[in-house]
Amino acid sequence: MRLIKKFFWFVIMLPVGIVLATLMVINRHNVGFVYNPFVAKEFAQKVEMPFFFYLLGALIIGTIIGGMATWFAQGRWRKAARKRSREAHELRKKADDLMQQVEMSKQVNAVPQLTSAGQ
Repeated sequence: MRLIKKFFWFVIMLPVGIVLATLMVINRHNVGFVYNPFVAKEFAQKVEMPFFFYLLGALIIGTIIGGMATWFAQGRWRKAARKRSREAHELRKKADDLMQQVEMSKQVNAVPQLTSAGQ
């Protein structure tokens, strides 16, 4: 499993990080973000930030949305796992109870019986 993580990091994440760092260095100029594009240009409310902030914001928002979509899509599997876990716990408890009953019956049957030969 560690080898897969290292492979994932070096083959995929490292080049992505290099590309993102390059984009951040190249796109340092300010870009305006207009809230309402239908208002006249001189009256429009806008925020000016370096372009790489918008790139990072889009990356972060995309990661959050993708994570939420995955979380909701896997909900039925988590529910099934919880159900199976409860069932396994109940079955283990029943098995332990049966083992105790078997041990008790062995102890009861282990009591020496008086035989007629000893009389």
